[in-house]
Parts: sequence; structure tokens; C-alpha cells
Amino acid sequence: RELAGGPFVRSARALVLGAGGQLGRALMASAPKDTSVTGATREECDISNPDAVRQCVTACDPAWVINAAAYTAVDDAEDFPDTAFAINADGPRYLAQTCAASGIRLLHVSTDFVFDGKTGSPYATDAPAAPLGVYGDSKWCGEQAVEASGANHVIVRTSWVYAPSGRNFVLTMLRLMREHEVVRVVNDQTGAPTLSRGLAEVCWSLVRHPEARGVFHWSDAGAITWYEFACGIRDEALSLGLLTAPVSVEPIPTEAFPTKANPIIYSLGNFAFSYGKFFDGQLRFPATSFNQIAIELCSNSPDLIHYMNFKPPNIVTHNYSEPLSSSPLFRDCPFTQFTNDDYLIWFKSHR
Repeated sequence: RELAGGPFVRSARALVLGAGGQLGRALMASAPKDTSVTGATREECDISNPDAVRQCVTACDPAWVINAAAYTAVDDAEDFPDTAFAINADGPRYLAQTCAASGIRLLHVSTDFVFDGKTGSPYATDAPAAPLGVYGDSKWCGEQAVEASGANHVIVRTSWVYAPSGRNFVLTMLRLMREHEVVRVVNDQTGAPTLSRGLAEVCWSLVRHPEARGVFHWSDAGAITWYEFACGIRDEALSLGLLTAPVSVEPIPTEAFPTKANPIIYSLGNFAFSYGKFFDGQLRFPATSFNQIAIELCSNSPDLIHYMNFKPPNIVTHNYSEPLSSSPLFRDCPFTQFTNDDYLIWFKSHR
């Protein structure tokens, strides 16, 4: 492994576990040009099998490992706790122990579900964990296993991840909005939707920087409810031709949409520290992020076509290489400059 070249590790090999998931795909697509990346899907490396983990890591011989493998079916975890803990707790332990033994740097992706969401204010990275269900508990145990392993590690907690592929809130809303005239969405759970591509870029920046250690929180800018996010998805989808007819989005309380797992009412991480030395990108607003994946959705996305029986339209989209302030989404936005310390509650939509 070549470790020379300024503050970053250069020309190294990396292993991405969970490469078939929505974050894993984004990690593979956004890998630095000077990095040789091997991706292992669930079928190629069962993270709950210690022998499979050791064999996979040994075969790749990486300088870094990014673990995006996880059991993320929050409600199903209540029915299958053994599976959730095998993947989310035992798997990271096997992986971290293997990395520690070989001097490999590990970035482990975790979740806002390690908290109970009852504070009503952004969580600091050292806030006490208080998971409400099996999924959050299993992820918290995974974090503890990584920290106890002695491996050189980074843990990145995130929330509400979505992408132009896989199963996520955006694709679910688009499908429901094509099938129904009215869609009801909870309006008392607050969080920060996070585009997988941006999260992947942050992961690469952190794992490549030797001074980045410990726990980090990352999500896109802003704070909105699921209902507000759904309204933004609808309005953007209509303007881009992803939807052909208006849909009514109605707000409902959490009690009207019961789930097996207890929901997190407030899901925001505190970014009251500087990412500047580790990451030189910019935070995204939810509306901007959705428009970016909408461009991909309109480019014959196999997942979208399969999931929605959708025929992509011919559209003209905004050029997001231009400043945010030039976007019609942010014509009236008071924030043209923002930092990691801005907890932006404002969300722009066309309703």
C-alpha cells in the first residue's frame, strides 16, 4: 500500500462492502481516480460470516475498507432480530477485528436510529445512545464493536438516505403518486434527507484523511418532515415530467401510520464542528438533491423502470454546475451561503 502524497493516502486499494446497495453503488461510482476499488455485494461477501469476511479482505489486501453493508429493514428487524444483529453487530465486529489485525483503516456507516429522537434538537456525536428498536440497537452494537476493536476507524452516522436506485422514500413516493390521486404522509417526524452520492463523497474524503478519527454525523442541509419532502418530490416530479398528473399530498400524524418499530420523531445530527480539513464539498438542500437524482431517473434508470413501470420523458434540466442561487428552486431563498454550522429549517417547494 502506498501511503505517500500529502495529507491523503494516495494510489491505494480500497474495498467497499455492501457494493450492491444504494450507498454502495454511489461509493463505487464516486471512487477517487487514484484509488483501485473492489466492491463486494451481499452475495459475494456475507458480512455475518467471519471466514467470508477474512477471505474477502485478504483477497483484496486494501488500505481502506468502507462498510456500507447493513440490514436496513427497520420494521422487519423487529420480527428477525437475529438476522439484524448478525449483519449489523456481528458483521462489523468481524470486519473491524480483521482490519485491526492487518493495519487496515475502516470506515463504518451507521445511522440516526442509535438515538431516540426525543430531544427536539440536533444530536452531538457524543450524545448518549438510546435506540428505540432492534434496528437501532443492532447498529449501536456494531458501532461499539468497531470502537472496541482497536482498528484505525471512522464511524459516519447519517439519515434518510435515498438514491436513483434501490428501495427508498423517493422512489416509493414516485410509485405511489403514479398509482393514487391522494397520498398521505406523516408530518410530525423531522429529519434531513441525504443523497447517497453526496454521502459517498464524504465517506471517501474521511477514509482517505488519516487525521479523521472517531464518530461523524453527515446529512444534507435542511430540516423537513416526511410530508414536506413528499410535497417537494411531487412538485419537482411534475415539473420534470416524472409525473403526468397532479397528486394531493395530505399530512397525517404518526399515530395514523402505525409501524412495528417505534419511529424517530426528531432525526438530526449536530454538525457543530468543522469538516473543512476533511471535506471541501458543499451541503445540499433536499430539493436540489432530488433534482439531481431526477436527472438520473430520466436517463433510463433500470431500477425506476422496474419499480414504477415508468417510461422516461425527454426533459431539459437545470445545470447544477451553476451556483445554487441561479436555480429556480432557490429564487427566493435567503440562504445563498451556508456552512456546516447552519441548521437550516427552511425548505423551498412549489406549492
